[in-house]
Amino acid sequence: MAGLFFDANYNHNNIMDAPAKSRESSGMGAGAKIGIALLIVGILAGMAYGIYAYVSAESETKIKAALAKQVADSQKATQEALDAAAAEQKKANDLAMEAAAKEAEAVAAANAATAAATAAEHEAAVKEAEETAAAAQKAADDALAAKKEAEQAQLELADFMNREMEAISRAKSEADRKLSLLQAAVDAEQARRLTYVFHQGKDSGSNDITQRPDLKDNIDSLQDACNNLPNCMGFNTNGWLKYAIAPESQWHTWAGATTKQGLYVRNW
Repeated sequence: MAGLFFDANYNHNNIMDAPAKSRESSGMGAGAKIGIALLIVGILAGMAYGIYAYVSAESETKIKAALAKQVADSQKATQEALDAAAAEQKKANDLAMEAAAKEAEAVAAANAATAAATAAEHEAAVKEAEETAAAAQKAADDALAAKKEAEQAQLELADFMNREMEAISRAKSEADRKLSLLQAAVDAEQARRLTYVFHQGKDSGSNDITQRPDLKDNIDSLQDACNNLPNCMGFNTNGWLKYAIAPESQWHTWAGATTKQGLYVRNW
């Protein structure tokens, strides 16, 4: 019996130490620890029943006392195991809550960093867009100002051109008028120079350029021939073109001249 109790106690102590060793080595969860404790209780109860059936009647009181002690020890060990499991569970819960809190803090920090980066990028993008818009507006203002200057320059140029055209037109009109007057004077002088005074039955001797017998008595043709010679001063109806006309006192009279025969002297 002593050997049996010794073995039972030995086994009990080993069994009671097993959860702690297992807990220390493996760090199992609270549920597993409670299961082990209940298993221990079952084993101890089985052992108690075996011991009780084995001992004799004389040792019943002693055995009951020993069994009661073993049951009490088992209950105590079970309670200690339950308390340890609860403590481990609480520790695990605390660690889990701490990890969750740290994770939440990390997520919040990451979100804050992302939000800050996004805000900074947005602000930079807004600033760049504002600068771009300002540059575009300045370019548009400069272009508008340049357009207005060009339009003003065009207006001034058009006004200048109009005034110049008017001045040119007036100058042309004046030049045309003067040219017309000059041409009229030239024509008058030319006409005067190309006109001839007819002296019927008269003739100026010598000073002949040439004779055009083919034009005899053809007054118009003789005038044209004399006009084409710058030094021709007159002609007679016989076709003699003369470079000089003698004074009228030296002229002689044609005997038997008709009314259309005589001397033509250029009118100077």
